[in-house]
Amino acid sequence: GGGGGGGGGGKIEKRAAWISDKLFPASPIDAEALAAMSGMGAPKAMELFKELEEKAGTVRNPSGWLKSAAAREGFAPPGGFAPPAGGQAKGAAKGAAKGTAKGGGKGAGKIQRKADWLNKNIFIETPIDGEATSAMEALDAPSAMELLKDLEGKAGEIKNPSGYLRAAVKRALAGTGGGGAKGAPAAKRQRVA
Repeated sequence: GGGGGGGGGGKIEKRAAWISDKLFPASPIDAEALAAMSGMGAPKAMELFKELEEKAGTVRNPSGWLKSAAAREGFAPPGGFAPPAGGQAKGAAKGAAKGTAKGGGKGAGKIQRKADWLNKNIFIETPIDGEATSAMEALDAPSAMELLKDLEGKAGEIKNPSGYLRAAVKRALAGTGGGGAKGAPAAKRQRVA
């Protein structure tokens, strides 16, 4: 018969579709991860899919997991995996690095990483801007991460994630005793120069 060699691609796609549908309905395997799997050939891809199924309970982002597995096996594309925005991605990454350097602190890097992840996977068309991530660095890391988690949960209804985050930060800061402090400076100003 021969001709059996071309069937690998469809098999990989079918398997990925099944895994997305049954195990990761909220975060299905994306096209980039699928391309990486096709690049390494069906036998290797099937092995990774099997491992992913076994870890379904602990893996939150199957596409990211598959891509890093592909990179470990040496099947990452030459420039590494890029966010879908193409050429802008490099600039964004540079900007992000600058932003985290300014913010310092361990928390800031974590917030930036989470925001980058959301931009690549959820808010591709309307990414979270630098202003919103900087605003979040005014909060403590757990509160900021909580905000990003809320945002992820409401992804379907939020058209402008940056605006949503900025408003949420404002609300959070207003709630942390910002109001009470306003009267204090006046009282201190009794010493006349």
